[in-house]
Amino acid sequence: MMMNVNVPPPAGLAQLVSCYDGQHQAAVRFRVPSWRQALASCPENVTSLLVDDRYTTACVSEPYCLLGDRTATRARVRSACQAMDLNDPEDVLQCFVLVMAWGSGTTGSRGLRNTARALTDPDAAAKTLAGSARLLREARVAGGALRQAHQEFRLRGVGQSFFTKWFSYVGFAPERAWNPLILDSRVLATLNQTLQIRTQTMAGNRRRAVRYASYVEHLYRWADELTTPESPVDGERLEWIMFEHNGKPLPPTSDTNRS
Repeated sequence: MMMNVNVPPPAGLAQLVSCYDGQHQAAVRFRVPSWRQALASCPENVTSLLVDDRYTTACVSEPYCLLGDRTATRARVRSACQAMDLNDPEDVLQCFVLVMAWGSGTTGSRGLRNTARALTDPDAAAKTLAGSARLLREARVAGGALRQAHQEFRLRGVGQSFFTKWFSYVGFAPERAWNPLILDSRVLATLNQTLQIRTQTMAGNRRRAVRYASYVEHLYRWADELTTPESPVDGERLEWIMFEHNGKPLPPTSDTNRS
């Protein structure tokens, strides 16, 4: 990875990591009937992965669970995206819907509406989605590829919070020292409010694509600095901790060993 700006880990980041020791991201619940209704005018089978037992699980016992609800873990969504045939537009669109459902959960209808908007022109959408996946999968150096993918991604209704989720899943390369990370409003809230640092400072630049690339590079470097033999940390772990914390104040030091 190559960075023009090298910002040290923010004060409080190690404490934040310790606060979430032993905690992990839960499966995300989504409502299949809502997605089928929202995407009824889209290509046939576009929601098929939402009910594929290889990647999602029927929800039968969780609180507030409704008929047709399913859950998906991050690992299983990634598995679906890694198995995707980038030369098959139908396969690409199905994976996109799965990522959008995982990213939306059951909170509101914005994700449903935006996915429908994105698929107004299915051929163009598949081309955009597959192009970013190829670019990120094949990249060796983080900065240039991340900036290019961010700059070139144009899909109606899909902003940074969601297209970086797509990047994170479809751009994953198992043997690489870095991978694309999600940058959404919750992660930004923790950076800005909890850790008192902004992506513009991390990048030394106001352009959003440059700021995204710098954010990814910094999280991997910070993770390396925080890693110990007893407590390994990687960039994805930091991203999830920041998402989960969602801008709350740092907990008192006495609470940092909770699980």
